[in-house]
Amino acid sequence: MSRILWDQLAAMNTHYFHYPFEYFLETQKEFSIKKLELWGAVPHLWIDHTGYESPAGLLTQAKELGMDFAAHTPRPYGYSLCVPERGCQKENSMSYYKNCVDVTHEIQAPYLCLNFVGGCFDYAPGILWDSCRESLKELCRYAQGRGVQIALGTVSSEDGTILGTLPKLVQMIREVQEENLKALLDTYVISQAKETIDQWFTVLGEKIVHIHFTDGRNASPRIWGEGIYPLRQYLNALAQKGYSGALGMPFLDERYWDNPRQADKTNYTRLLKFCPKGWEADG
Repeated sequence: MSRILWDQLAAMNTHYFHYPFEYFLETQKEFSIKKLELWGAVPHLWIDHTGYESPAGLLTQAKELGMDFAAHTPRPYGYSLCVPERGCQKENSMSYYKNCVDVTHEIQAPYLCLNFVGGCFDYAPGILWDSCRESLKELCRYAQGRGVQIALGTVSSEDGTILGTLPKLVQMIREVQEENLKALLDTYVISQAKETIDQWFTVLGEKIVHIHFTDGRNASPRIWGEGIYPLRQYLNALAQKGYSGALGMPFLDERYWDNPRQADKTNYTRLLKFCPKGWEADG
């Protein structure tokens, strides 16, 4: 019978903004976490459109503690795949995300997780859509040469103007037509769109290769137990669908910055109540 395992949890360094990467790793070891999802951002890693610092040290530290990178989610900064015209902004954005692909390859992670943040309201939706499609196609082809798959997710309405729903994501994947373009399910974003895990798996199935798994409330992702999402129901749905990928947990809210270890402890304690050795589907 399918089950969600503790080893599928992938810790993220998003809320360790004021702490060194070593402290983040030591904390995850304390809670027997084996998978990591890199939040590609300063102060832990420098990436921009001109280049990036080598992530080799991060990989070595993780390997020494028996951990692997399940995915890489880069911080968008001011870069956007939605820029409609070719020019400095467009070219630099593409260069940035290609550098992110290279980092993903170098940390031996299979997936680069993206969504279409940004997009100006004064452009016709069709113009932005076409720009995103062509940018994504170019990025997928670049990633293919480095053995990296792109996990594309939807975006909440406050963060982006297009690709905010499951039907739009399906349409984009079909139009791009690249084998290494997959789907990223984010529990916070799909809740904002009033969508369900069952709906996503019914439509996309094995295209869903990575999940951002957080609680949520008041327009913000939260650690489990601080929000209103049905954890037991979510775990049960994933188990019934036979999902075997990683569950990344991006906690970007600054409420967790001062004491990220305590936030993780609270989060993991909540999860332990439901899956001490793995969550087994009902029935």
